Formats: sequence, C-alpha cells, structure tokens
Amino acid sequence: MHMITSPQNQLVKYLNRLKEKRHRSQEQKFLAEGTRFVEEALAVPGLVEMLVYSPELLPAGRSEPLLELARQAGVSITAVSARVFRVLADTQTPQGVLAVVKMPVLKLDDLALLLGLASQRGNPLLVVVDGVQDPGNLGTIVRSAAAFGASGLVLCRGTVDLFNPKVLRATMGAVFKLPVWQDVDINTLGHLLQQMGLEILLSSPQGDVSLTAAGLTGRVALVIGSEARGVSNQWRQFTRRAFRIPMQEDVESLNAGIAAAVILYEAYRQRTCRP
Repeated sequence: MHMITSPQNQLVKYLNRLKEKRHRSQEQKFLAEGTRFVEEALAVPGLVEMLVYSPELLPAGRSEPLLELARQAGVSITAVSARVFRVLADTQTPQGVLAVVKMPVLKLDDLALLLGLASQRGNPLLVVVDGVQDPGNLGTIVRSAAAFGASGLVLCRGTVDLFNPKVLRATMGAVFKLPVWQDVDINTLGHLLQQMGLEILLSSPQGDVSLTAAGLTGRVALVIGSEARGVSNQWRQFTRRAFRIPMQEDVESLNAGIAAAVILYEAYRQRTCRP
C-alpha cells in the first residue's frame, strides 16, 4: 500500500480543512479520531467514507482488526507517515487512526417522524440544548443522553458545533448512538413540540419544582441551558414549568454537562422505576 509522507499532499490538505466548521458544513463530513471512536463509526453501516492510519503510531495489535473492519465495510484505507498523521491529528498523543465520516442530514420533519416512532415504544424523552458553548459540556450531555435512553437530542442555534473535534472526543462515540439535530430555531422547535404533544420542561436554578418532584415519565422535552445564561427567555412563550436540582445552598450551580447527567439519570430512574 502506498504511504503518503508529505503534509503538502492534496488529500492531506483536504483532510486538514475538515477541522474547520465552514469546510465541514460544505462537505457534510467530519473527522473521527482514535481507535474506539473509529470502531464506533465503523459499526454504523455506510457512515465512514475513508480510514486514515499511520502504521508507526497505531499499535500492531489494534491495526489489523480495525483495518479488517474497514475492508469488510468497503471503506477506502489510506496509510500516512507519523509526521503526516500528527499534522492531521487534533490530539497531542495521537493513536494513529482517524476516519472521514459523513454527517447525518436531519430535518425537523425527521424529528416529527422520530417522535412518532418513539411514541410506539413508550413516551419520548427529548433533550434540548440551548446555548451551551463549552465543548466538554456538550460532549457530556450527548453521552448522558445516550446512556439514559433519550429519544434524541436537539441543539438550538447558538450552541457549540456538535462536530467540533473537542465535542466529538468528549462524546466517546455516543454521537453515533442517537439522532441529533443542529442549529434549530427555538420558535420553530417550540411550536413543533407543542404540536407533537410534548411537555416542555426548563432546567433552572430558580425553578419552582424540585427535579425529584417533577414528573418526567410522560412525553417530555427537557431544555438544558448554558451555565452562564441559563435557558433563553424565548422558551417562556411555550412553557412556565421549570425545575431545579436540589443541592446545598452554599454551593455554586453545576456546570451544564453535570447538570444534564443528573437530570437525565432522574428521568431514567423515574421511567424504569429503579430505586
């Protein structure tokens, strides 16, 4: 197999551009880096377009099984030198493998379809993220939503890009486990949720109901705001229901990622009747 050794190679330049949001949006592709992340992507049929690896950096015990997975999936494989891979990598100690992954193209009509399908299996639980800017927090929210059985995730306009490399790493592959809508207008979303019969519940330190007393077993959309600004005032035209996480009074509020994990665990507990 021919190995690319120059950072000036046209393919290398193309891959490097996918680190930028503008180019990701144009190409509708992103880079997934690391063995576990690539394995998760390869597990979804038709998602991975190309696998790029460095024989010098990818441990021998991991390389052949991963390459075989790619071959079985009909994925193009490209070898690069360690020098070139470090140019492409977004981590300081790269594992030697990344994948070019197609972005799922989802429209709000698809959200209505998802909620309809989710209703056949039980009451849908939708997570709405409003203005969270920290990549680590958004990654934690995605992981928590997948872990605790959310039907889907909606990122409102002004939220950090889901395909930001730091967000993707923080999801630990959970981004492939549930549908996510990006850059959604609050007004449009609010009307759709009302039409679909979902109760919109806002997370707020000033909420009048404790999380443990909030009914989370029905058709629910949980809105998580940013740590700095909370949820947008635009939501007030759709609901006045807000809940708070009970905690010690002399403690600062939780960051958005941890708060979402607590909220989603409580929703999971209520829905599964687990103590």
